[in-house]
Amino acid sequence: MIISDPADIGRLIKEKRITMGLRLEDVHLATGIAMSTLSKIENSPGTKRLENILAILNVLDIQLIAESK
Repeated sequence: MIISDPADIGRLIKEKRITMGLRLEDVHLATGIAMSTLSKIENSPGTKRLENILAILNVLDIQLIAESK
């Protein structure tokens, strides 16, 4: 998936979490990030801190790769 918008990251996180059968609570317990913050990241990640997004990606076994265009 090419990430061209902050919302793409939120969609990717939510899709992967659901595919893995994880609840928001499961990701909360694994990352220590509040469930309300996780929900906001999934629905509008542009306003959240990158550290939180990277922690979630790590828990969901997603590797974020940047490539030159």
